[in-house]
Amino acid sequence: MRSLCHLLLAFVLLPMIGDAGAQKLPDAFAPHAVSKEASVPRPRGSFPVTAAPTTTPAPAFRDNLNQLITDWTREDPEAALTFLAQRVDAPLRTRLLLPALRQWAEADAPAASIWVMGHSSSQEEKSLWLREVISGLAHRDAAEALLWFALMSSDVRERFDGSENIDWKTYLRAMPADAARRIPDMPASVLKNQLAAAFSRTLAQTDSVAAHWWAEELTDLPARAAALAALRSS
Repeated sequence: MRSLCHLLLAFVLLPMIGDAGAQKLPDAFAPHAVSKEASVPRPRGSFPVTAAPTTTPAPAFRDNLNQLITDWTREDPEAALTFLAQRVDAPLRTRLLLPALRQWAEADAPAASIWVMGHSSSQEEKSLWLREVISGLAHRDAAEALLWFALMSSDVRERFDGSENIDWKTYLRAMPADAARRIPDMPASVLKNQLAAAFSRTLAQTDSVAAHWWAEELTDLPARAAALAALRSS
């Protein structure tokens, strides 16, 4: 399976990364092994491999490429992410790597975090990638994700917008006691303000008095303002 993923990835990525990028491919992607006109044997049910487009890929082609990355990440996440980080140029690298990183983090956040620390080439890139780790973990365990978020450096927290691609409502409704305790202890951040507002609104649906009391007790002024504003608008 792994060799097939490598072969297919090489076939679809070579036209996108160009000759310079092709020189950086590992031995498994040797030029004689893959060409634009090549026909690659494929397992039953997979999409037919034809010449990759040299212009912006059509939606169907992008979906196929994303599925290949998803399958490879499931089988060998470290190899898949390392290939994307080192052998594919931006912006294609970012578009493919971030979803794969979220996928890996959902299954094994510690391993994904260790990989990020060893492969990010700049502080900005590290912050972006760690944000994806937290996002991936939140899909599996929101409470644990918030704990990880509190341990992240301030630059990561400042860049994190928890309203994107994360369903916090399930956590807030299923674990209100944990949320009521954990949110006030979070470091100041956009995410804290968002969660304070969301939790106040959620709690008010069953106990408006408790929701107002909880919001008023917040000592972080931006979070308190966000929570009270959410109550006024609900």
